[in-house]
Amino acid sequence: MKEEAIVLSKKQRKQLRRVKISELRQTCSRPDVVEVWDGNAPDPKLLVCLKSCRNTVPVPRHWCQKRKYLQLAGTVVTIEEAGNGVVLLEWFL
Repeated sequence: MKEEAIVLSKKQRKQLRRVKISELRQTCSRPDVVEVWDGNAPDPKLLVCLKSCRNTVPVPRHWCQKRKYLQLAGTVVTIEEAGNGVVLLEWFL
């Protein structure tokens, strides 16, 4: 009797390699620093270890959203106040 090899797609192989968030929370000293996307990192255990060290500053959440953050760069937004007729220009760099 011959066993057939199970063929997995690339997406399925990635999901099998990914570390579960519950496992990351159990292994680190500060489970509150573990976020949903930490399991997708190339080395998730090192990432969580670095995030749980003393005197580290968390990265702002909008930095992981590359598109929305970069779409605002170099645009001008006009804000008009209704009562005074004053126009404010704001540059997002």
